[in-house]
Amino acid sequence: MKKIILVTGYGHKNHGDDAQSLSAAFRLHQALPDVEISMSRNHDSDTDEIPGCTRNSLLLLMKTLILPSPSRLSHIVYRAFGIVSILCRIFSRRLRVRKLLFHGWLYAKTGILCSHKKELRECLELLRSSQLLYLSGGGHYNDIWMWESLVPPMILVRFAHYFHIPVIISGQGIGPLTNRYGQRLLKKSLRYVDMITLRDPSNSEKLLKEIGVQGPTIMSVGDDSHGLTPGDKEQALSLIISTGLDPSESILGVQVRFATYHHKRDAMEYSKPTAAILDHLIEAFSVKVLFFPSAFAFSSAWDDRDIAYHVRRQMRHWKQAEVVHEEFPAKTCKALMGCFDMFLGTAYHPLVFALGAGTPSLGLYEGSYYKYKIGGAFQFYGLEDCTLEFSQATPENVENIFRKLLNNKKEYTDSCTIVTKQLRQNIDISICRTVELIGQKFVGSKS
Repeated sequence: MKKIILVTGYGHKNHGDDAQSLSAAFRLHQALPDVEISMSRNHDSDTDEIPGCTRNSLLLLMKTLILPSPSRLSHIVYRAFGIVSILCRIFSRRLRVRKLLFHGWLYAKTGILCSHKKELRECLELLRSSQLLYLSGGGHYNDIWMWESLVPPMILVRFAHYFHIPVIISGQGIGPLTNRYGQRLLKKSLRYVDMITLRDPSNSEKLLKEIGVQGPTIMSVGDDSHGLTPGDKEQALSLIISTGLDPSESILGVQVRFATYHHKRDAMEYSKPTAAILDHLIEAFSVKVLFFPSAFAFSSAWDDRDIAYHVRRQMRHWKQAEVVHEEFPAKTCKALMGCFDMFLGTAYHPLVFALGAGTPSLGLYEGSYYKYKIGGAFQFYGLEDCTLEFSQATPENVENIFRKLLNNKKEYTDSCTIVTKQLRQNIDISICRTVELIGQKFVGSKS
């Protein structure tokens, strides 16, 4: 059977990764029902709903090869030698990348693997047995998590090239990217990609051109999550009722995650101003507040529920606010957005869902990474003024934006509906190219 390797879900368990991966898998299956889709995931998801979809740990294996678990002795050495040890660690990672690329090239040419790493053999054998590599969604090509999220997929792209396997990258966000090594690796690797679609209208494409990327077809089309069908609205309403709120009341939906790449102590600094904003909105619009999580089970930081409870404790009107504590799927999260009168978020995908539902929304961000992500989502809708950096997010400024949106709610909703429909059509461009490439490859192999 023909096989596509679908790589997605780089991070922790969250609605964004699930929405992107399930959307891509469903659409690939609809377009190529006789093709096996082998999905690389970091956690369990609803892949059982997709016929012919299998699981693999390709991305996790690559991260293990690039970032092996350090020994206790290495920790002692790093602490003892300070900056020297940090430089050695950086160059050892670069050397490890070169070795991986050499082993992959040699294996593709000769079938011989001059490495004892079982993880590497598993990765190479899986790629050799496939007909296409499809990298779906995310904002991973940056130098904030360069070694965790940029380097692994770029090595997979190079491996795919060694095996003459077509590569599609869809719904990707680029940047910030100032590290020269990361820029060079991205530039060299993307030469072997057939198409890359981007999830913002301008920033990502501009950055790719600035670093000299040439070769693949580059198009700005939107996020893969637009292809996920919202869940049953009754389930979303039941979720609201379970917290003690009445769905018939005016509800302000709130999702808070304070720059997850910061230490959680930094998150404390944002919780008090956020609480003040919510208190002000409760008074100004007579709404109830419903906090809901969109990311779960972080191992080294708080997840969204912890932050929500922390903000709620600091609110004066905390009795007017509730928190959804249970985990629920991405489909239900999309349906939940249609139950709110207003939405305030700090993470990318909840805001994408809210815009898609036509709910008056405002995005708060801190740092260039979230500025790129959130700004890109709103830019598609011509709503750049509906994003605020935390330093500018006074209660009065937030109120003014929401009041303007609510005063023109029908026009806002109609406009969002039109844009969302167009984005939903746009994201299938990469699926159409996949069908073409799969067909070309098998025609070529039979002749």
